[in-house]
Amino acid sequence: MQLCALFSSITFALTLDEQMLGFLRLAYYKRYKPEVLSTAYHEAGHGIVAALFAQELELVKLTVNRKALKRENRAYNGALHVSFFTKPLDTDFEAGDHLTLIALAGTCSRTLYTRGQEAVYDGITNMTFYVNRDAMDRTGAHEDWSIASLQSTRTQGYINAPKDVILNSGVRWVFNYLMQPDVWRATERLAEEIIRRPGLTLSNNQISRFLNKIGFTSYLAQHSKGLLSMRYPLSVNSLVL
Repeated sequence: MQLCALFSSITFALTLDEQMLGFLRLAYYKRYKPEVLSTAYHEAGHGIVAALFAQELELVKLTVNRKALKRENRAYNGALHVSFFTKPLDTDFEAGDHLTLIALAGTCSRTLYTRGQEAVYDGITNMTFYVNRDAMDRTGAHEDWSIASLQSTRTQGYINAPKDVILNSGVRWVFNYLMQPDVWRATERLAEEIIRRPGLTLSNNQISRFLNKIGFTSYLAQHSKGLLSMRYPLSVNSLVL
């Protein structure tokens, strides 16, 4: 009887289509491994911001497969890999600022997911996040902030603004972008899609197809210019908090 039951459950699992398997995988991680889902939101935030700059770079891979990532860096829980079509020069401070925003996006997305939008509104309004960055959920974001700090230093060399203003205004811009209803909806769906996939990984083609499928590529085609105009062209005035 036990063998028959076991055989039946295996047969059932093997006949499920990939969509159902993805649903079961997501339900499992939500219930038993919520930290992995939080990491997926972190990586999805990176991806959703990077998608704004699709004219200059491509999203190569999104993953929260910690076991596989140990081959790259034992400290990694997730990763976004991007590749510039043309490597920017060190003097291209606007491309450097794009990297700053992408790097900050993991912390911002994870904070929105774990703390909620109301807490984020309060953190921005009261300037709490600018005075104490640890008020955000910076779990697993040490390297992100190192990248943001490096790139903001380069930006500082070309714009007469304090480094903290560049970083803090970047945090503000990323939060405001992610809290656009259509943008946050896309972030949620991308985070869950990472979990649904075998290997907890999305390739370049899978990312592109998925963003097209949910209509986010069309959304950016219509709205990216307006969204980016709130920060660019970079100037002291565009960075005022």
